[in-house]
Amino acid sequence: RSLRYGKLENGQIVMVPPALIKRVKQHFVSLPCGVDAIFGHNGVIWLASRSRESDERDDTEQTRQVHEMEEKKLIHSKRRITAEERLAIAKVRNSIMILADSFSKISPESVMKVYNSHGDPKGMLTPPLQKA
Repeated sequence: RSLRYGKLENGQIVMVPPALIKRVKQHFVSLPCGVDAIFGHNGVIWLASRSRESDERDDTEQTRQVHEMEEKKLIHSKRRITAEERLAIAKVRNSIMILADSFSKISPESVMKVYNSHGDPKGMLTPPLQKA
């Protein structure tokens, strides 16, 4: 396996029905909220905090510097996730669960739409109180 598809660390797994995952061109996504997501066709979604150092080099340069990438992955796996990053991951997870509970297609765009429409991740999954 290549380094890109290595061990998944510093994140959370979310499982939804596979039929709800929208087929898109790119399933490895960096969401604008600072969360990296992998949308699997099998209904498994991996959410992780974005690594602080992003690699924007081409593949040939990356293959020449494998040792450097392994060190960066080791640093990323050992670093502590901040409370803000945990809240962002939790809010993305809750956004995905809201979409799954309503049987809506799950894509990066739909997740961000739900993410931006809610405030606190703690109250996202509780239904609003109805007046009797």
